[in-house]
Amino acid sequence: MSDTLPPPSSAEKARAIVAGKVIEALRLRKNWSQTDLANALNWGQTSRVGQATISRLESGNLLRPDAFLFRRLAEVFDLTPEQLHQHIDEATQKTKKMVDGKGDEWWSTLAAIALGALALYVILSMLEDGPGKGPPVPKP
Repeated sequence: MSDTLPPPSSAEKARAIVAGKVIEALRLRKNWSQTDLANALNWGQTSRVGQATISRLESGNLLRPDAFLFRRLAEVFDLTPEQLHQHIDEATQKTKKMVDGKGDEWWSTLAAIALGALALYVILSMLEDGPGKGPPVPKP
């Protein structure tokens, strides 16, 4: 039996991009740099997270963060892991609705650089308004 994970699907890559934007939005709400976030994650911990890991996470290049890192991220943003998952799920669904019908597969459209700013806007709006709220989703 192999211990290697299967390659990530396109949907998993898209979710990683959205999750990264949620983390970035939460970090920016605290007016933190990536280094500040890494330092907050490392406070009182023996394992070390560096700025490069935060960069990979925010850019969607860290597809499967371990449970410990995810839990620590939730803690430094004063959320439970479930609340952080909820923010990511809602941002994924809202972003998907915005890009549906604009390409063959929504996740390939999402990967376009132009939507990065739009996704960040949606996420920041959601975080300001609370879960389940946010800007209206435009109709195609």
